[in-house]
Amino acid sequence: SSDVKGATLAHWESEKAAFTAISATPNVQQEHKQTTITWQASQAVPLERIVIGTSDVNFRRSVQVTDEQNRYLASGEISRIRMTRNGQKIESENLTVDIPTAHASGYKVVLFNGDDPPLHIARVQPQYVTRRIYFDPRGNATAQLYYGDAKLAAPVYDYAKLFQADAEAAEAALGSGQHNTQYTARPDDRPWSEQHPAVLWIALLAAIAALGAATLRGFRSNAQSA
Repeated sequence: SSDVKGATLAHWESEKAAFTAISATPNVQQEHKQTTITWQASQAVPLERIVIGTSDVNFRRSVQVTDEQNRYLASGEISRIRMTRNGQKIESENLTVDIPTAHASGYKVVLFNGDDPPLHIARVQPQYVTRRIYFDPRGNATAQLYYGDAKLAAPVYDYAKLFQADAEAAEAALGSGQHNTQYTARPDDRPWSEQHPAVLWIALLAAIAALGAATLRGFRSNAQSA
């Protein structure tokens, strides 16, 4: 006999992430069998996807992404297939490379062309996942968003536990950032040694000097005894 008395089935549907374009001026160069794309960026803006635009068809190229210090970030493959085989039409396309969240001041994308002609790159669009904050204004026309405290823990609200996306939700636009005149910095909780590194260096130099003086006196004493 079975011990199972009942079961429930949950149905979850994942929502596709929305992406926001990052302003950039990519530089495209052909180097032997590779196409190299580089651009400068702000470390404050995360990079999470790259879209490569081209009018070419029937290709499949490996892609590698590194940062300005040539550290590996991600690899993938872009392709566009439009052909007919055995009477069947085949169409597929993937022109994006997903990247684990990266923060760098510059990026390099390498397309490995093999012995094929390089692709005609029309555009390169770096992107990041669009972040949204949902909140209940409770009748208020304005709200304030405070940020900048790296040690502040995430808030816990019933609103988040009971949240359900509303297609009719109003969108609020952030104004320009302003300094909070009422902000009081946290007490410095670093170890005393980190707060006063100069004192440690002075103590270290004093110890070295004392050790050197003691060694020199030892040499002189031995010389006089001899």
